[in-house]
Amino acid sequence: NDEEIFSGYTDENGFIRIDNLPYGKYKYFESTAPDGYILDSETYTFEIRENGEIIKDTLSNRKITSEFELYKTDLANGEPINGALFEIYDEDGNVIYSDYTDETGKINTELTYGKYSWREVEAPKGYILNDETHYFEVTEDGAIIRFDVTNELEEVEVPNTRTDSGMIIICGGLSLAIIGGGMVIYAIAKKKKKR
Repeated sequence: NDEEIFSGYTDENGFIRIDNLPYGKYKYFESTAPDGYILDSETYTFEIRENGEIIKDTLSNRKITSEFELYKTDLANGEPINGALFEIYDEDGNVIYSDYTDETGKINTELTYGKYSWREVEAPKGYILNDETHYFEVTEDGAIIRFDVTNELEEVEVPNTRTDSGMIIICGGLSLAIIGGGMVIYAIAKKKKKR
């Protein structure tokens, strides 16, 4: 008759027991799911027909899961960056996922309900590592948790191989002047000897 005759929570073993139900038809349903689980919205029925009868049932809940996506691009031109290594950590700091970005600059994985963090642990060659730690939570089933991250190219010092033509002309002129002056002095000295 849809009259509530019992309400209770499962124990640490996931078990619930109802004693001394009299003869008759019954129905039950889950009204509150445990944290991190999807509510079972089904209604189940059973019937007591014999004295001392034990009726058992086993139900299961599915954990809340979300899709984690991360995209890595070049800060200057927006092009995807392949080969950046990322790690995802659980609430206790344990590595639960590790992978390199693919040719589209992406990594993705499925995560269950809980608190997480991620960071870049290895930058592709030529890029500056961005090792800042980012925190997030999985709380909604079927959600897509997306992060867009950029990397900056390292500044490379290029040696100055440019020759300054003005300096070459000045140095060349000085060299000629010195050589010329030396020849004049040598010629004068030679003339003095002949006298």
